[in-house]
Amino acid sequence: MTKIFCLLLVFCSAAAARECAAPGAAAESAAGLALARSGDFDAAAAAWRRAAALEPGCLDHRTGLAASLERAGRPLEAAAELEKAGEHIPMLRSDREALDALLSAAARLRGGGETAPRSSRASSRPVCLAGRRAYSPEEVLFRFMHVSDLHIGQWMDGGSNDTDRLSWITDIAYPALKPAFIAASGDLTDSTNGFIMPLFGPYQKEWSAYAALVSGLPRGVWRDLPGNHDHYSDKHFDYYLANSVSRSLQYSWTVKSGGRIWQFIAVNTAASDGRPWPHDERGLDEGELDWLEMEILPGAAGVFIFGHHPVYRLKYGRERFERILKENNISYFFGHSHESYIALTGGRMEVQVDSLGKGSENNYALAVVLRDGGVCVSLHDSGRLP
Repeated sequence: MTKIFCLLLVFCSAAAARECAAPGAAAESAAGLALARSGDFDAAAAAWRRAAALEPGCLDHRTGLAASLERAGRPLEAAAELEKAGEHIPMLRSDREALDALLSAAARLRGGGETAPRSSRASSRPVCLAGRRAYSPEEVLFRFMHVSDLHIGQWMDGGSNDTDRLSWITDIAYPALKPAFIAASGDLTDSTNGFIMPLFGPYQKEWSAYAALVSGLPRGVWRDLPGNHDHYSDKHFDYYLANSVSRSLQYSWTVKSGGRIWQFIAVNTAASDGRPWPHDERGLDEGELDWLEMEILPGAAGVFIFGHHPVYRLKYGRERFERILKENNISYFFGHSHESYIALTGGRMEVQVDSLGKGSENNYALAVVLRDGGVCVSLHDSGRLP
């Protein structure tokens, strides 16, 4: 079965590469990218239109054309190109998430709202492991917070929600709740430069704004990791590694309290190919999973992992990652799809928060670790303390 899967993966990757491999089209595409980055978006659109005509099955030509049209002030034409891609690009027939991203962007270009599913409002009452339903303040050893999908840089799409909500977390919630740390699980920046489609980036001004907003926190409080928006067109994560607080793709830390040690691990579920939007080859490769298994601390009172993507959406490494979580009784915290829920699975949890920058509710999780080793987690709206 593994050999068959690998052969299929190689075949599909090769097929995708063939769809964007025509020499003439590649030259036009390169010209389009250079023109877009110079700010000549009308000329960039013309170059990408020629590339798309030469190679109709290549998604990257069509999205480059659409993004250039958007930035040239021609949003309806941009939407039409995305819709055309959704109908005619072969790879989208097997990648529903990429197709949904295109159609969502097209709807917003036409003046509509998000087409992605929104969270249903969750109670802020805590969900606890080990059958607990409540706890007293005297039982609390320490707290930690979890946020995700900050999308710093999406000003046109969301006003100042991105920066205002992050400022509320750092300036209001942190002093009031006094968590041991705050984990930010990816999509730290939007990579849109204030537009809708995250193309032609990364953008240093987004990363500089992000770094400035979290720079006032004490050392060791802010724990970040990358998401797919932090990886678009940046194969080696250069911008993330240069501007994030952690400066690491995978790492761990501990909290010591009550004579015991709790371990927290950040994993990188973003791909390692640096492909542009809407590609998202999310997963954990064998090297990343080998590191994870070696990193888990024997004898820890509890182990918690933070990643960007839901487990069920990983394209590779999913089965082994699920096994690691189950065999080690590890709770997993994540974001990505701008939804929220808390699920109990045996003696562990899955916790998803809605987008801090773009979501409407349940934008942060507050976890409480108790003296008896119990853990309770609740979801809350940004701008509101528990």
